[in-house]
Amino acid sequence: MAQPTPSFKAQPRKPRLELPPGATDTHFHVFGPQARFPFAPERTYTPTCDAPKRISREPAPWPDAVPFARKLVADDGDLVDLIAEIAPTEAARQRLLADNPRRLYGFAA
Repeated sequence: MAQPTPSFKAQPRKPRLELPPGATDTHFHVFGPQARFPFAPERTYTPTCDAPKRISREPAPWPDAVPFARKLVADDGDLVDLIAEIAPTEAARQRLLADNPRRLYGFAA
């Protein structure tokens, strides 16, 4: 398979959507052995990092998932604007992006 050509949005823009105060991106990655980076025993979530594996038709490291992931990165501002469709009220966005992550991860108010 030919190597995908790197792509990016040459003129990125700030999303039009105004996020609520305290909004949190709860998406993160930890790369390393679980012995060094163990899951917290009190966690109330099930970590997953299998999105590339689920959309790929190739074995690890799932190279055919790269173009899809690059498209997401290139359209980041557009994707953030979709939040307005998913959570159409300010109260819904507050719960989705600030209140729920704060409660889930125990962040200070």
